[in-house]
Amino acid sequence: MHKAASLLILALFLVVGAVFFGLRRGESRPPVPVSQGEGGETGAAAPPLAPVSGMDTSSPASPGEEAPSPAVAGVVVSVRDWAEEESRDSEVQRMQEILDTNVDVDILAQAEFLVDSASEVRRHAAIAPLQWVNNPASLRLLGRLVQDPEPEIASEALDAIGGVLDTIATQVNTDENGELETAEELDLDEFFDSATETLLACPDQDSLDVLLFKISTLDVSLSLPIYLELLENGLDWQKESALEYMDNVTHGDGVTNREEAYLWLQQANGTQRVDP
Repeated sequence: MHKAASLLILALFLVVGAVFFGLRRGESRPPVPVSQGEGGETGAAAPPLAPVSGMDTSSPASPGEEAPSPAVAGVVVSVRDWAEEESRDSEVQRMQEILDTNVDVDILAQAEFLVDSASEVRRHAAIAPLQWVNNPASLRLLGRLVQDPEPEIASEALDAIGGVLDTIATQVNTDENGELETAEELDLDEFFDSATETLLACPDQDSLDVLLFKISTLDVSLSLPIYLELLENGLDWQKESALEYMDNVTHGDGVTNREEAYLWLQQANGTQRVDP
């Protein structure tokens, strides 16, 4: 009996000792280093989080293994610092010098050079000056940037186009007879051509919808001719959108072609203001 009790006490002592030794060993284990991205420091491993944008999580697990965690806390996803990169680019610096002269023709010429560049930094640097110029020529160049393969550039160019259209809207009025009055600096023919070219170049439905909505805020004698050009020359999905917005600006009166639009403008305004 005494022998069994002694063996039981010895077993308990060994179990307690093993647990204590395991805990001590766990406390002394060094942290697993985790990369913080290019140029970053290292730190302790952290529990997995949701996937981080831009990371490749498609690598399959080996047979018998669990798939690896898609992301780890502390991993830094690099974001381009446009301002820092542009400040070091000679052609961007030249644009800054040209902007000081406030000559639109020179600004547009340098902006076109930047827009056509293979450098993302230079293409990005063209956006703000083009919005500053705020005329149909800048609209055309911004329209080319909406197709840019760099999503951030395309998005900023789309926003800038909205700003240009807002400015143009302030340059157009109608008199008491329904006749269009435009600011002296606004060339309507150039505006129609630039707006149409920009819409036709839209690469996706979302971008097109943004611009069509902005154009719908203009006087109907400006928006309707642009929609007609898109209806006659666009792709099928662009034509569908053009019809939808034409129906909106004509208050559901069933305008579906150029002749009907011409008659609608005459009846709506009592005079022919713009031949669509």
